[in-house]
Amino acid sequence: MSHRSNKMVLTAGITVAVIAALAGPATARASASAQASTPVPVDITGDITWTLDHHPIGVGSPDVTGDDKETGTFHIALTNVTNGGQAAGGNSSTYSVTDNLNWSFGRGDGCTVTDAGSYTGSGSLLYSPTGQLQSPFAYLDVAFNPSLTAMSADIVDGYIEQATRTFTGNAPNCSGTFPEPLGPEGQPECLDSTGDELGLNGTLTGTYPNATVDLGCSGTYTGGGTFTGGTDTGSFSVTGTLTITPACAGAAVRVRADTGSRPMTSTPSPLSPAHSLPVGRQAPAAAGHQASPRGAGSGNSGGLTVTITNAVMEPPPKPANQKPSGAYFSIPRPGQQNAWQRFYDLYYTVTEGSADVTGTANVTNATVELDDSVGNVLQQNIVNEGPGSDGKVSAIGCGIMRVQVTYGGGPTSTVDSTPPPANQIEYKFTLSAQDPATGASGTSADFTSQPVYALWKMPDGLPRFSPCGQAGHDTKGPGGDDWVSQSTYNWITANQQLLSAINNISFEHGMNLGPHQTHGTGNDIDMFHVYGGLTGASHCSGTEYYNTLVQTVRNALTGNAAAQQQVTNWVNQTRTRFDQLLPIAKVRYLIYARGAEAAATTTQPGLPLGWAQDLLTQGTFTNATGQTLTVASAWANGTNRKMIYRTDHDNHIHLSLAPA
Repeated sequence: MSHRSNKMVLTAGITVAVIAALAGPATARASASAQASTPVPVDITGDITWTLDHHPIGVGSPDVTGDDKETGTFHIALTNVTNGGQAAGGNSSTYSVTDNLNWSFGRGDGCTVTDAGSYTGSGSLLYSPTGQLQSPFAYLDVAFNPSLTAMSADIVDGYIEQATRTFTGNAPNCSGTFPEPLGPEGQPECLDSTGDELGLNGTLTGTYPNATVDLGCSGTYTGGGTFTGGTDTGSFSVTGTLTITPACAGAAVRVRADTGSRPMTSTPSPLSPAHSLPVGRQAPAAAGHQASPRGAGSGNSGGLTVTITNAVMEPPPKPANQKPSGAYFSIPRPGQQNAWQRFYDLYYTVTEGSADVTGTANVTNATVELDDSVGNVLQQNIVNEGPGSDGKVSAIGCGIMRVQVTYGGGPTSTVDSTPPPANQIEYKFTLSAQDPATGASGTSADFTSQPVYALWKMPDGLPRFSPCGQAGHDTKGPGGDDWVSQSTYNWITANQQLLSAINNISFEHGMNLGPHQTHGTGNDIDMFHVYGGLTGASHCSGTEYYNTLVQTVRNALTGNAAAQQQVTNWVNQTRTRFDQLLPIAKVRYLIYARGAEAAATTTQPGLPLGWAQDLLTQGTFTNATGQTLTVASAWANGTNRKMIYRTDHDNHIHLSLAPA
């Protein structure tokens, strides 16, 4: 029997594995169902052996001798385990356990009591059953933590041990043997020094779904009490390693139904016209350029037929405010690499004759080529290697390889991007595989991704601003904030005289790394105030400039002629620049200062909400106390539909350009 003999036999439900933070019972199932992302199906195999040697000590009976010893072997063979352990498609796991009880103790009156019994059982090890179980039984649960870096297993077997209790001695009522069937629970697990349960937990070696986990532990304990008031002792040992590999559960697991990276449709925002990538776009065929469906990559060059069935774009490392979301890739200047890496998941099959060997063939190499959207090669062999520890090529499921397409940990860019060669790009992939049993090998034909948008470094030599007191511009994140589309690059080159100093265009891959959440496509430019002659104004901080402007307007309201001239210059020069920008068809809109309310002080007049917009559009405003400042007549473009006035743009100008 077990020192936890009263915990399981009458239990109707199933206690689930320990998983939350690898501690705390009965929480694994909830944790597994709340995973941050759904893990790919895996197979889990391995063997676990277990011993528990338990010795009770009774109060007033220090002469207890003997022990209760449980042993077990558990062969784990689960296939297609999904959702972090929620279900298994197949289970051929088995178990075998023995329990030998033999201890004696004095009753205190010269009578000796001996308990003896044994049990041996074996059979199928059930996976995550439901409902009440009838002895004998054995079941298994597994669960992964949300980050897929650790795993726990819960193994329980319940049985009835046929035991007897024998009384010997000269004391009264001290003779005879009586049946004493016991209903223990055997539970291979680690224990702490007091005998409390710690479960079977381990950290993955390798990266899910290709990993192992060592669940072994051993030790001794002193604690608990088989007899009331007693203190038990014992030792335990668990050995075993489980192997986790991608599951091959059929074509449904290996082939995504969608034909592109993500749904390539979009709903236009009020400030953004719709521009989308079509699903299943048919491109003109060029030499070596698959046209349908963007590359049916099947090839046989050495006995195996390797077929890439789909290339699915993984989201960028950080959120991106784009339409289509995530479909923007930054291509560095020659000799440079990306700060943030992007990946595609390649779905593939491998056949040898008529046999599907996807689950047993090893992918030996992957190549990535960068092309423009009509198949012209921009750079070959961005990746040309097999699966390895650098993570550039890795198996994430049966028939699914994750492949890096950006520059990092290997070749640098060789793409001449001054000016950029393309607005849209494509990635062309091949996979090579080998059957370890036969030595047969094969390489797929080229498979070309759906077209995505390219981002390029903006033209050299443009002035930047922010922050003050620091040499150079602060990009507020690795990778830079000066990424532009091809059409924006060309427009800037032709219209540089219309731009003031630039703060931000887009972060790498158009991700949201700072306050510029609308800058996802390389077509939105934040630039400095136009008027450069404002006395005392900072030219490294748009906010400090605006604060100086507020003070200058306050002074102008009190009749200060120099201040009034400064405000007049600010209005006129801003209008002149905007008059040059607004008629340009590529300019979608301009956002600039509305003018936040500035409360009056004992010495300074107040400014109403919208004072800056009124000055720019009408040339005048009146504050709450009736003070009026007039510096110009009404502006013809003041109500232009491309003009937007917002207080969150009091400190800079936002210029939005139409995509190509």
